[in-house]
Amino acid sequence: MKRTILFMLVSFLFISCGNKQANKPADEASIAPVQNEKTITANKKFPLEHGTIYQQVTAAGFETTPTVYFDKWGDWQTTESTMLMEVMGMKTGSSTINIVKGDEHWDIDLTDKKGKHYKMSTKINDLGVDLNKLTDDIKKQMKIEELGEENYLGYKCKKLKIKNDKLKMDMVYLTYGNMMMKMDGKAMGINTSMKVTKIDTKAPPAQKFRVPEGIKMEEMK
Repeated sequence: MKRTILFMLVSFLFISCGNKQANKPADEASIAPVQNEKTITANKKFPLEHGTIYQQVTAAGFETTPTVYFDKWGDWQTTESTMLMEVMGMKTGSSTINIVKGDEHWDIDLTDKKGKHYKMSTKINDLGVDLNKLTDDIKKQMKIEELGEENYLGYKCKKLKIKNDKLKMDMVYLTYGNMMMKMDGKAMGINTSMKVTKIDTKAPPAQKFRVPEGIKMEEMK
C-alpha cells in the first residue's frame, strides 16, 4: 500500500508533457534541430531540448530521488524512482518507471515486473498553464502571486506562490520556463517538497524511452 501511495504521489508531481508524438523508438523518430533557447520556450514543457534531471522529493513523509530523462523539449519523458522503507521492522523497497511520449503513458513496476500502457491527455506542466504566458486573468483565476526571480543552479528562475483553497494547494515554486526547479508546501492537502539537485544537458540514451525487457504489460482502455 505504501509503495502504491508513493508511486501515485511521484506520478502526480512529474507526469506532464505536450503534444502527441508518433509512437516510435527515440532513435528512429525525427528530433527537432537545436534552436536558440529564447525562441523556443513558449508552448514547450522544458526550455531545454534534452537532458537528465536529478531530483529530491519528500511527499507525505516518504523520500525518494527520482531521475528524469527527457527529449523533444520534454515531450518525451522517463522518470525512474526507487524507494526504500521499513515496515513493521522489515526493510523493503521498490523501483518504478514512468514513460511518457505525448499522450502515451507506460507505468512500470520493476519489482513486480508488470506495467500498464494507456493514453491520457497531458499538460505542459503540473499547473496546466504555460508559465511563459501568464496573464492577469490566469493569475487571478489560479491565485498565482509572482515573487520575483531567483538564481538556482545557474538558471534564472521565476518564483511563484499559489494559495488556492479550491485546488487544495498552498505551494511556492521556482520555475525555469515551464520546468519545475523547486516546490514546497501542500498539494492536494499533502505536505510536499521537491528540488532539482542537478541538470545534465546531454541527450539521454534512446533505450531510456523504451519499456525494459521482461515486463508484462497490460493495455488499459
